[in-house]
Amino acid sequence: RESASRYASQSVMREGKWQKIYVTENGIYRLSYKDLEKMGFDPDKVQVYGYGGHLLEENFGKTERPYFDDLPKVAMYRNDKQGYLLFYAKGLQRWVYDAALGMFVRELNHYSNEAFYFLGETNDAQCLMQNAPEAGEADKISRHYTEFILHENDWTNLGLTGRECYGESFVSAAQQTFSFDLGPHYVKEENASLLVEFVARNTASSTCVINLNNKHIGNLNFNGISLSDNYTYGTLQRLHKTFNNEEAQLNINLQYRNGGSTPKAAYLDKITLNVRKKLNGDAAVLLFRDPQSVTPGSCVEYRIANASDQAIVLDLSNDQYPQIVPTYWQEGELCFRASAESLKEFALVDLTANLPSPKKQGKVANQNLHGLGAQDLVIIAHSDFMEEAESLAQAHRQYSHLRCVVLDAEQVYNEFSSGTPDATAYRRLMKMFYDRAASDEDLPKSLLLFGDAVFDNRLKTNGLNYNSSRPNKLLCYQSKESLIGTQSYVSDDYFAFLDDNEGAILPQDKMDIGVGRFPVRTKQEAQTAINKSINYLKNKDKGPWKNAVCFLGDDLDNNTHTEHADALADIVRLSHPEFTINKIYVDAFNRENAASGSKTPDANRRFKQLLSQGLLMLNYSGHGSTTAWTEEGLLSITDIKEMKNTRLPLWVTATCDFCRYDDISTSGGEQVFLNENGGAIAMVTTSRVVYSEPNFRLNKA
Repeated sequence: RESASRYASQSVMREGKWQKIYVTENGIYRLSYKDLEKMGFDPDKVQVYGYGGHLLEENFGKTERPYFDDLPKVAMYRNDKQGYLLFYAKGLQRWVYDAALGMFVRELNHYSNEAFYFLGETNDAQCLMQNAPEAGEADKISRHYTEFILHENDWTNLGLTGRECYGESFVSAAQQTFSFDLGPHYVKEENASLLVEFVARNTASSTCVINLNNKHIGNLNFNGISLSDNYTYGTLQRLHKTFNNEEAQLNINLQYRNGGSTPKAAYLDKITLNVRKKLNGDAAVLLFRDPQSVTPGSCVEYRIANASDQAIVLDLSNDQYPQIVPTYWQEGELCFRASAESLKEFALVDLTANLPSPKKQGKVANQNLHGLGAQDLVIIAHSDFMEEAESLAQAHRQYSHLRCVVLDAEQVYNEFSSGTPDATAYRRLMKMFYDRAASDEDLPKSLLLFGDAVFDNRLKTNGLNYNSSRPNKLLCYQSKESLIGTQSYVSDDYFAFLDDNEGAILPQDKMDIGVGRFPVRTKQEAQTAINKSINYLKNKDKGPWKNAVCFLGDDLDNNTHTEHADALADIVRLSHPEFTINKIYVDAFNRENAASGSKTPDANRRFKQLLSQGLLMLNYSGHGSTTAWTEEGLLSITDIKEMKNTRLPLWVTATCDFCRYDDISTSGGEQVFLNENGGAIAMVTTSRVVYSEPNFRLNKA
């Protein structure tokens, strides 16, 4: 395949010594020779590798941003006189231009709290910054730039789903003020842009009133949401304004008026400002860009006041390999020229200033995932579960005759996302195997994620923390939609979309491999999962149960679920007459009244009897939650914990939320899988709110 050529045959990490470092913000960082020597590196040989923490491109069809394979070198600035190296690091935020708004907005890496790079010492030559070519004659002058300012806190995820989180609550404190000091270089004569984003849910119509320095600039209006609408967690509204302000102090006051009804949710999402400032060299580092100077075929002269005579200017347009821009002095200003054909980013760096250094993460062992050959099954595991995952891989080699490899998730990040946790790294890894396959025989077949997940990959929201909540986890893909329950989702299918044009609209893409997850948090759970899997692979318990299937149908909704279950049973009966079909339709059983509502004890007994006898597959269509099936309680958490069936079926559940594996608590579906005495061998199940008709179509497939 032609696409195989995009990958290195071996990783640069296969040899040499390596140290992991990290930053959080875009900027120029310093590595002193003394610090490098303390870490065991020779300053004449050390090299910075990686590409930081910007969110990886999810759409494999987009080519605007470069694709970095393995760990590319980062161009460094070398200052032997003062004994340090400088490099430009990309943090967790990337600023992109929103044409509809006419301003820059932030794109956040929602998988990580740090952006990683590597220090390596190999036999390769150092990559140093080169001088930028001389620009032509300037036809315009720029003394101003646009600065980006953001206020955002990720404290709350309203539906415990999706990648968007929200900040300050206005439920009890309905009026709050957010202040911004724009500093002495603020240009009051030029327009600034403001974007306020706010989320609310209330039964009554409500309003967020916005004032800027005591002047009313607009309202955000929210329609009421019915109490019966359980799947709309809030509505997002945005106010965009351009303004001039005489003062450098901005006070943005938000007042939430609830319409006389206590809101269920009212939160600030974020406040974004784009303001114009004078180019001034009084800071150690100034990152700047001037979108107003962009003109096709033009060249601009930038003039910077109060710059140090020891300052340099770097062109960051290719931020992996910045270039040193030729400068000159004119009338006390530091000047340089650059093409205005497209937007360029620059850094003014005072070489005598106290520049920040990256934080040290620690030493990294040699690794070489790029050197792996074709694999049938790839298992990505949390480091705590490597031993258990390898036991499973060995069983698949022995009983399934598969080519298997077990990889530590951290190793995957190191070679496929610059060491920064990003779920797309799993997908990039699998795409490497997919693209390299010289024949269908070499195509990867399956990916297994060996570790649980949580909806908030960064563990930033209230109630989650690194030390106690869900410490053993792998990343999960969350949808951008976070406020509408029927449109928000978690999906491991994302990792199976491996063609070059996939990733833009996931429901339209087709999976190229199988993918599954063992949602384990502890070594005991991991051992339970592999014990069940290996026993099943050994295939010792043969008998009629392996030809037995059961279809369960809920009542209600005009018997829609019963009809779906019966239609599925007919499909199996006609296409596979060798199967013994069992049916449990709730509406066919007598009801008995109990304190907690009507029950169908005969249906419950029949269900338990069939599980005890053994089934190849169990297929349920109907109402459910993370803790139960049917209003009559056909299945409860107590039932799941008491299961002692040894002939384990595949469970297919067309019901809401049953295996919400990225929730804080352990769902019923997870408990079915993790039951060490019974339950299921595997599940094709649901992790969010679903509708019956799409469920039925998927079930038929």
